[in-house]
Amino acid sequence: LGICRYHRNGNGWNDIGYNALVDRFGNIYAGRSGGLSKAVVGAHAQGFNAQTSGVAVIGTHTKVPITPASEQALIDYLAWKLAVHGRSAQGKTTMISAGGDASRYAAGRRVRTKKIIGHGSVGLTACPGAALGAEIRAIRREVQERIEADAIAPVPPTEPPPVPPAPPDEGGIVPR
Repeated sequence: LGICRYHRNGNGWNDIGYNALVDRFGNIYAGRSGGLSKAVVGAHAQGFNAQTSGVAVIGTHTKVPITPASEQALIDYLAWKLAVHGRSAQGKTTMISAGGDASRYAAGRRVRTKKIIGHGSVGLTACPGAALGAEIRAIRREVQERIEADAIAPVPPTEPPPVPPAPPDEGGIVPR
């Protein structure tokens, strides 16, 4: 709820910027409204939002790595999300920046990156933090192994039921 309030009230966005969030216990939460399986445009990596899906691992991971439970949930979600869209975690992709003051790249710039990155690779941010950033290579490898192991039909994370809008006296914040 704190992230939702910050993104909506502080940043003026219409929802949480991330498509999904993972907590330290391994719970996966839907972030931006529209559904986890759909290609919903987030607000997590300015200039690249329409070409990426953003996952926040809740916490500060500059010095302390993510928990084993959150790492497994992150791997499970990324493998599922990539498989739903017929993608692998291997190799690189080319994206074209839409620019913006929080983007590392000017509008129109072609950027070649690995398929799973921390958003500091394209945005002017320290996220995901050095400790989590150091784990991305291993996470990328484990995601691909999971995709290959589940080559039949991926099972989606359970999507929460729709939540009715909050009454006006609560500021219109809808908890996830």
